[in-house]
Amino acid sequence: MTGRPQPKVTWWHEGALLDDLSDGEKSEEVVANTLTLPNLSRQHLYRVITCRATNSNLTQPLHTSITIDMSCEYRTIIKQLLNMN
Repeated sequence: MTGRPQPKVTWWHEGALLDDLSDGEKSEEVVANTLTLPNLSRQHLYRVITCRATNSNLTQPLHTSITIDMSCEYRTIIKQLLNMN
């Protein structure tokens, strides 16, 4: 994100702040925040995550959302089930 003053970039889920730590300035004008979600599981399926950028109280924050979608590798599950017997 770019802007003056520099924006603060944050990640949210259902109104809860997930991450507000900047990756550091990419350049004099660019700020980034990378969200990492380790150990995703079935409970995360279709979770909506929102990225917001704000730089003052005078303007509305910019935002965009993503929906987590994942596929399961059935061969791995079948092998695990077969090894249980």
